[in-house]
Amino acid sequence: TLGIHSYLTYLRDRLLLCRELLAESGSIFVQISDENVHHVREVLDEVFGSSNSCGVIPFSKTTGQTPKLLASVCDYLLWYAKNIDSIKYRQLYALRQPIESENEIGVAVETDHGDIIPLNRKHLRGETPIPSGRILRLRDTSSQTGGESSRFPVEFEGKEYRPSGARGWSTTPEGFERLKRAGRLYGVGNSLRWKNYHDDYPYRNLNNVWTDTSWSGFGDKKMYVVQTLTEVVKRCMLMTTDPGDLVFDPTCGSGTTAYVAEQWGRRWITCDTSRVALALARQRLLTATYPYYRLAHPEQGVDAGFVYETVPHITLKSIAQNTRIDEVAEDDPKRREKIEKIIREDADQETLYDKPLVERGKVRVSGPFTVESIPVPAIEDPSSSPIEPWETLDPDARKDDIARRGRGRAGAGDAGTNFVLDLIDALRKAGINRVGGGTLRFSRLNAVRSAGVIQAEGELEAGKGKEGKHVGVSFGPRYGPVTLRQVEEAVNEARGRYDGVVVVGFTFDAPAQEFLQRKLPIQVLGAYVNPDVLVGDLLKTSKASQVFTLFGRADIAVRETRKGHVVEVRGVDLYDPQTGEVHSDRGREIAAWFLDTDYDDRCFNICQAFFPGGGRNPWQRLARALRGTVDEERFEELRSLKSLPFTPGRKIAVKVIDHRGNEMLEVFDLSADGVSDEQPGA
Repeated sequence: TLGIHSYLTYLRDRLLLCRELLAESGSIFVQISDENVHHVREVLDEVFGSSNSCGVIPFSKTTGQTPKLLASVCDYLLWYAKNIDSIKYRQLYALRQPIESENEIGVAVETDHGDIIPLNRKHLRGETPIPSGRILRLRDTSSQTGGESSRFPVEFEGKEYRPSGARGWSTTPEGFERLKRAGRLYGVGNSLRWKNYHDDYPYRNLNNVWTDTSWSGFGDKKMYVVQTLTEVVKRCMLMTTDPGDLVFDPTCGSGTTAYVAEQWGRRWITCDTSRVALALARQRLLTATYPYYRLAHPEQGVDAGFVYETVPHITLKSIAQNTRIDEVAEDDPKRREKIEKIIREDADQETLYDKPLVERGKVRVSGPFTVESIPVPAIEDPSSSPIEPWETLDPDARKDDIARRGRGRAGAGDAGTNFVLDLIDALRKAGINRVGGGTLRFSRLNAVRSAGVIQAEGELEAGKGKEGKHVGVSFGPRYGPVTLRQVEEAVNEARGRYDGVVVVGFTFDAPAQEFLQRKLPIQVLGAYVNPDVLVGDLLKTSKASQVFTLFGRADIAVRETRKGHVVEVRGVDLYDPQTGEVHSDRGREIAAWFLDTDYDDRCFNICQAFFPGGGRNPWQRLARALRGTVDEERFEELRSLKSLPFTPGRKIAVKVIDHRGNEMLEVFDLSADGVSDEQPGA
């Protein structure tokens, strides 16, 4: 409503909550583009304190674009700590290239015969082939901090060397003797250098500029405009958590954080306002396979951590102070090889937290997790509610109530009105997706002033030679389902005024769905709103990004067999208002469906779950990975449209989710009439 101010207020509220949820040693990362990075950093300074800023990390997101001005090829991570003095931090490392820059000084190659060939600018630029051998850097053996006692002469290959100017040697006379015995010294003019081979330590500390994270370098498939690359989330997680720690992502998206946390042995929680996002994340987790990492202490589980790869970090100091070098005899024919082995064994070891050891022959899948929804709180005592029950409101109060329901809560200014106007504008532009890929469009659609539930009226476009229908439009609440009460009110309000009424909502409760299937005095159409309109243009153009789709109802049959009751989902029925026909997709567009065998009218408890895949097989990769471990026929059961036999309670409920993320709920009361050999649900 107020542009950047509304956005920053929205963000501040969530950051305040995240601060309270964080452990004292915890970190928070906020991904943001260059458009608002400065504003968001100011908010983070306000919430967490500028002293708890851990840095800004620019990271590559694409290989290039062609805008009018400079191409934007990076996003930013703003990293803050709950308490920077208590922060948990694990150093990560990046591979260091043998030749990092054409401007490097002191890079050389040692041939198999022991000759040192310095590399010139043409070698470094790739214009001249680099000779075969071991790449090294000739490092200085002196430092600026040396005193008079560190300025002693060093004899090497018949020549005496001293540190230049006011510099002093970096080690002792004994240290120089060990460097000589190890074959690590080399004279360059009047200066004495030590040979630092690239394979001594082919890593560098990961810094705050990540240039190797563009999408072109990884196999991830980008589904959301603001989706983060797996590698970026992985680095944030490995830097600041240990196996068994809890990671929270308040913006689930496609589930990248949960996916990465599952792979690296972290516990996780993620949430989203969009059912589409949760459907994507759920399927991504259920069909994923991961390496089986070796546990440090198997009896303690993942909390004890993994066994990681380590690499020796060889430095001048680690060689000069290694007394085991003195034990190798001068006349030993394998003296050089033995000394090199001692140097590697006794050097400090750096832990590679992104390289745990993998147990071959084992495949790991996601552990158990739950998918939960937060319902609108029930008010036990209506008199204590700040919002009056709908039935008791006078016409003027009902108009105010519509605005409040549109906002999702009372006291939000004009947000509810703007929300409805935004939906009217979107419906006017996008129309309603029809069966078979067509679109039902409005030739005219305008907001109306009303004390009831109809907020807009317009004309539906008709086919050639046909007259368009005059309809009213009723929008459901911003957060919550369209209820039976709203649909009844819409029908009563539209009678005598319109040819029909369109009820638009993010979801419809079971009584409202049932009512919409009845033969009513006027034509009533139900249409789903894609939940992602609540959070802006996050989805790329795809089936899942269609804004409005015609209301459908699952075609379900319940049968009693000798082994128990069985539910079969035959498909989703969609009504086409232009032809008056009902079309069934025969289950081809069903992404998932769930069964509650003892429904209590309040909480849907998933007892059986099936994932047909919406026209493709999401289990194919997992089935291949687990071949020989799990019978492939069991994976086919996961795609089934028929349940396993079960013993029902008084009621059963079936929830069907189509490929757009739309949910349809059917409830069967088995105590009323019992169940015949076949009881259709639609």
